[in-house]
Amino acid sequence: MEHLHGLSVPRTLEEACDPTRLALVVYDMQAGILGQIADRDRVVAQVVRTLAAARAAGVRTVFMRHVTLRRRPSSTR
Repeated sequence: MEHLHGLSVPRTLEEACDPTRLALVVYDMQAGILGQIADRDRVVAQVVRTLAAARAAGVRTVFMRHVTLRRRPSSTR
């Protein structure tokens, strides 16, 4: 591990994949999004497989979803 400006910088794949430093981010697996993907079953299967591997290795997992908020109508005078 290299140290630069107070940060630890991985030099190898093994260092980068250290479960104490790594997190898996699963982004936007909502039904409304998956419904737009032609091969969604394959995508879901791969995410499930990746989650299982991450959990087995003790890797943190973060689930995120995209949210679009309505814009306020512009005020008219």
